Amino acid sequence: MSVINDTIEDAMKKGYEAGYKTGYEQGKAETNYLEIPDSWIPCSEGLPEEKHDVLITKKPFKIKGYEKEVIEAKRSIDPRSGKIEWWSPEFGSLTDESVLAWMEKPKPWKGETK
Repeated sequence: MSVINDTIEDAMKKGYEAGYKTGYEQGKAETNYLEIPDSWIPCSEGLPEEKHDVLITKKPFKIKGYEKEVIEAKRSIDPRSGKIEWWSPEFGSLTDESVLAWMEKPKPWKGETK
């Protein structure tokens, strides 16, 4: 009986994976999906220009009731202390230690709309 159940579960899993992949590919084609290359730059290797909007990856922590790891932010330097600061319109001030990596924001899509 166990062999039959395992075979049924394997068949269901393969069918689900095939259906998921087909749906994913169809969704990409229908929505003019654009994959953004992985161009994250670790903060240890360099920082963006000051007051330049970028996407950042931060250490995960729960804030405002939910957890979010990729957000839009700007980097600046506190003129009094000389410390690096990050500011997000969504979360406000972030500590420099919480920001792991950053990347340029992708350009907006300028294709046709239906």
